[in-house]
Amino acid sequence: MTSPLQFAVNIAYQAGENLKSYFRFEGIPSDFKADHTAVTQADLSTDRLISQAIHEQFPNDSILSEESNPGKYTADTPTWVIDPLDGTANFSLGYPIWGVSIARLVDGFPEVGVLNFPMTNELYAAQRGGGVTLNGNPIHPIQPGDHTVTPFFSCCSRTIRRYIIDLPYKTRVLGAGIYSFNNIA
Repeated sequence: MTSPLQFAVNIAYQAGENLKSYFRFEGIPSDFKADHTAVTQADLSTDRLISQAIHEQFPNDSILSEESNPGKYTADTPTWVIDPLDGTANFSLGYPIWGVSIARLVDGFPEVGVLNFPMTNELYAAQRGGGVTLNGNPIHPIQPGDHTVTPFFSCCSRTIRRYIIDLPYKTRVLGAGIYSFNNIA
């Protein structure tokens, strides 16, 4: 049996390739879900691909997915949390900042997490107690005092439309929440 981390890396790569087959720089059609966020056929196809692979490899695990199974989380069962296409609005408009997010929770804590950004060739993978890699190479977070870092606040564009943000931080809105945090320097 493949380890959960290797499985997540493999399926995130496959999901990214599936998404790339739909992506067009001139954009693609999108619809809107009940919450008024965008959804495309690429989201739905990739959700099916990931969910089916999880059911085959880990039949007793639960799945929480943004697209098909928002469900209820319980810490009693290992649970995969997936966003098959984070940055759907970017994707549908032909902007290449989007990615795949896959994590597995065990006993209520993240066991593994993988973020794949196919258009920038970045695949981040982490395992509890095992560090983080970028494209298979270990990386390390910036430690306080290593650099002069301007703190930032990341949010979605709906936040700015609905709330007054008055923080002494640089605001970062890239259209894909997971991409906002992949390089915080």
